[in-house]
Amino acid sequence: MTRTKSPRLPALDALRGIGASAVVAGHVTFATGAVGIPYWGYWFSRLEVFVSVFFVLSGFVLYRPYAHALATGGKADSVGRHLWRRFLRIGPAYWLTAAVCLWLLVDKPVDLMTWAIHMTFTQFYVGLGGFQPGIGQAWSLTVEVIFYLLLPFMAAATLGRKWRPRRAALLCLLLVPVTVGWALAIGMGKLNVFIHPLWFPAYAGCFGVGMALATIHVALRTGTAPRSWKIIDDIGSAPWACWAFALGLFAITATPVAGPPGGLGIATGSEYAVRLVLYLAVASCLIVPVAFGHKTKLHTFLETIPMRWLGTVSYGLFLWHPFAMHLIDEISGVPPFGRDPLGMYILAMAGGLVLAAISWYCIERPAINWGRSRSSSKRPVGGKPEQDDRTQSGDLRPEGSVGFSQPISQPGAEEEQRRWQEPEPADRPAQLDLVLTGHAPTKEPGHEEHHHSGNGQAHADQTADEYERQTAEYIETLTAEAVTSRYVGRATVPRQHGSEQHESQRTSTH
Repeated sequence: MTRTKSPRLPALDALRGIGASAVVAGHVTFATGAVGIPYWGYWFSRLEVFVSVFFVLSGFVLYRPYAHALATGGKADSVGRHLWRRFLRIGPAYWLTAAVCLWLLVDKPVDLMTWAIHMTFTQFYVGLGGFQPGIGQAWSLTVEVIFYLLLPFMAAATLGRKWRPRRAALLCLLLVPVTVGWALAIGMGKLNVFIHPLWFPAYAGCFGVGMALATIHVALRTGTAPRSWKIIDDIGSAPWACWAFALGLFAITATPVAGPPGGLGIATGSEYAVRLVLYLAVASCLIVPVAFGHKTKLHTFLETIPMRWLGTVSYGLFLWHPFAMHLIDEISGVPPFGRDPLGMYILAMAGGLVLAAISWYCIERPAINWGRSRSSSKRPVGGKPEQDDRTQSGDLRPEGSVGFSQPISQPGAEEEQRRWQEPEPADRPAQLDLVLTGHAPTKEPGHEEHHHSGNGQAHADQTADEYERQTAEYIETLTAEAVTSRYVGRATVPRQHGSEQHESQRTSTH
């Protein structure tokens, strides 16, 4: 069994880039004091919702290869390979960012414990030691790392050994009650409102929704989805309606029901719980029209080169923009709350993108390529390389499939393919041509002049008895073929019906 790759969806990368840019705007809003501006400041203070978008995206992107492998009979990554690839993706760049910030931005010497918890992504699980200058945003990475560790086991538990998409999606959604229960515990005062909202259970539902959406996506693209699931593609084909609904939910987060407006104050546990649930709903509405639907103008825009590049460097932008903001403050000498929010955002984005590009081209991409080269060198001599992505459009149908829902591995499929690929016997009855193709049988050489004359002479030469005999043989052949007719390829026309489509299929296989 060979390892297969699920097709990459570039629009999702662009959405990640938009999310990183929104996170920068949220941090600038707080750093400049703009959160106190009525309405606009309240809205911008809630741009942290895009962290939930990151979590749903991670659940979708990282779970989809497991679902794709099971649906197509491929092989998913082992636990070790999965963890190694995840480390190479986030570890080196994060380590450098953390080291630079702890070394340059912290006023007093950093003790060994602080270094240790930051380098092991545990800084928010041992108190509040993670809120160090320039690296506080890494709390979301500590949540991501827990998901990375649990993902192979959650995939095994939800997918099982047989591809049952409905069951898998429902099991993935069981993570949503985990978040709801965690939020209720925060609301009742059972958990610390300062620490526990930053732990994995608070966002487990985001990952679960992403995993469920990945299951639906694979099922739709392999033709194994329940008919009712096609509504997800229909919803995704109306992106502006989805995003308008998400905007309405986002507006609720800026009201007191989700905490003090502008974040100027301490939210109660119940307010924080409402905020977590609303963030999950907003993130889901933002992702559906990007991952699903037919080709829309939104997809076209997100797949442009600038947007894809923004998505490519989004991780570096997320890591380095606080450091860029610190540099801007130091160089300009302007107090943080005395700076124009728009000007600060432009400078923070410019500086952050420069540092992000350096991070991608000098650290992140080399680390990823090094990991791939090591994996290739470990492949046995003569071993089959990994299959490439088949299409950018998301068609996950297995190679060699005979029908939309009948892959080669199913009983009878190999025989069906063989029957249509083997040459026909030379003594095949002439009437079979008419049965399969809808065209009259070819005349003998001696009758060619009658066949092309166009005056009906060929029919005049044929006696009534011969005509009746050929008609009876045709009906007998048609009846015999109808008994064994099958659906072939992606066509939905049985064999006994003559059509140009079947003539082209039969001719192309010989």
